[in-house]
Amino acid sequence: MSRSRITQIESLLRNPYAVPCIAIFAGWLKLVYVSLQTQTLFATPLWWTGLAAVSLLGWGALLLLGRSGRAQALMALVLSSSVTFVLFTDAAYYRYFIDLPTLSQLAQVGQLSKVGGSVQSVLRFSDLLLLVDLPLYLWLAVQNRPFMAPRYFQALIALALSGLAFGIVDFVKNPMQRGVGQARFKNYAVAREFGLPLYHLLDLRDQATRAWRLSGSPNRPLAALPSARRSFESVVQPGQYRGAAKGMNVVVILLESLQSIALEYEIDGQPVMPFLSEYTKSTLYFPRMYDQTNHASSADGEFVLATSLHPAAQGTTAFLYQNNSFQALPSHLNEGGYHTVYIGYYDGSFWNARRMMDAFGFRQAVFAPFGPPPRPDEQIGWGLADYPTLIRAYGVWDTLNQPFYSVVKCSMGHHPFNELRPEQRELKLPLELQETIVGEYLQLCRFRDNQLRAFLTQFHEMGLAESTVLILTGDHASPMTPAQLEPILSEAKLPLKAAWALEQSVPLLIRIPGVEGHRFQTPVGQVDFAPTVLHLLGLTPDRPVFFGESMFARKGGIFFRKAAYARLGDVLLSILDRKAYSVRSGVELPFAEHAGLADEALKQWKASDDILDYDLISDLREALHAPGPGPGRP
Repeated sequence: MSRSRITQIESLLRNPYAVPCIAIFAGWLKLVYVSLQTQTLFATPLWWTGLAAVSLLGWGALLLLGRSGRAQALMALVLSSSVTFVLFTDAAYYRYFIDLPTLSQLAQVGQLSKVGGSVQSVLRFSDLLLLVDLPLYLWLAVQNRPFMAPRYFQALIALALSGLAFGIVDFVKNPMQRGVGQARFKNYAVAREFGLPLYHLLDLRDQATRAWRLSGSPNRPLAALPSARRSFESVVQPGQYRGAAKGMNVVVILLESLQSIALEYEIDGQPVMPFLSEYTKSTLYFPRMYDQTNHASSADGEFVLATSLHPAAQGTTAFLYQNNSFQALPSHLNEGGYHTVYIGYYDGSFWNARRMMDAFGFRQAVFAPFGPPPRPDEQIGWGLADYPTLIRAYGVWDTLNQPFYSVVKCSMGHHPFNELRPEQRELKLPLELQETIVGEYLQLCRFRDNQLRAFLTQFHEMGLAESTVLILTGDHASPMTPAQLEPILSEAKLPLKAAWALEQSVPLLIRIPGVEGHRFQTPVGQVDFAPTVLHLLGLTPDRPVFFGESMFARKGGIFFRKAAYARLGDVLLSILDRKAYSVRSGVELPFAEHAGLADEALKQWKASDDILDYDLISDLREALHAPGPGPGRP
């Protein structure tokens, strides 16, 4: 390069506006590069909004705050280094997990090496592009050319930044954006919708909202202690089923969106699920285990079943509280000598499952792909049908040391339930159910019934059947509205909304070799699952912090937050509408006589929120260890 050309470049770089222009242009290149790496480039028009916002913020900061060339260059170095760190972490995390990190994870990049490789394995030679501008800022800092933007220009920049601030506030408060941020099933889905800059802005909103909630002391941080003591007492309470499955393996088949009504409903004499309905007779059958999920149905269902806590009031529990310390059912089973394994034929980043299974204490988590490559006829929706999923899971169980505890997630059956081909629809639906969501759901339930018939018939001929407790349940009720479910609620005695709430339950079937089947009419909740498993296995857990009780000793009310209802015996309570009904007669009851049940629900939800917000499990377990009444090792 000629000396004159070098002089021209040096002169250009000494221009007062050189640093902001270089910084913004370099930031554009970095964002485009990482967006390409994460497949979020130009995802929607909002991608350009995010690019413009970042550009204006950077330009404004450098021009308004940089009082000299050196100050500008050093500020640009700090800003660019921060952006580079975030973008590189996005790219590296995506290469491992096919997902994007939250801000709380940016300080935990070291977790990348925990999944079987080193940090070097996520590096690409092309990542050096993220560093090319940094040495330039050091050189410009040495030049230290004085600079002050003209006042009129500073005023224009300040005005533009004010408008941007109002736009950002509107964006994070907009109900549509708030809904995406709170009920996200995968970080990547949000980034695909909004682009990387706005994705991180929404994540920052979530973190700031949580920090604001935690700015004061919790009202009663140990309010969960009475529930924990009551739960422990129900686990160890002697009874017919205490230790009935002692030393046996446990297999939990978690069926997407399986609602209780599907096992009980008939269409013109056609049972929707004839096999599973008959199978209940050989099991300890609870037809009314109420769905206690909230915003994130599938992830919340797994959370409640594992932890016996209620999910977050706002936001997605699996993302907001992934770094909490939990003492969930798998952890207690590990202490009892079980090998615990979670199996799901799907991407482990979905609903942050890989991280949450580790947080729950599973010693092993198996995600797709495993087993033989799936055939086209085995695939349904975005995963596999139930039978091929369960046959592959059996291959994993066959390799495990016994006793083991395994949860296997069957993922077919997602809203709007239009996953079947025409030849797979067996039910003859009346005209009013054809081409409706509830009609599609019932067809899918019949298909699932056939899949379970095929697997369970085969399972009971295999070696594990006589030493294994088999549990089948839904992860949550179907996400159909009262109006969508109304065609199959026509015989309900309650008003439509209350009838819909009454049906927000999933079936629970527990088959124990050598134990006679029995149908339990007691309404129970998903929080009762973990204490019930420990009760059946005859284990004495070490200071569990549970809200549920063993289903064989349950006494309290059932609180299901998403529907804002509570149930105790024959009473169904709408907490928001302040109405009470008799389940048997449908008659409206005086709400004031049952207001205590609503208060109890609000207190329990608040106590559970405190546990999540303040990460109180360790504190509560320590309190349970203190002298005095309460659980402990006998």
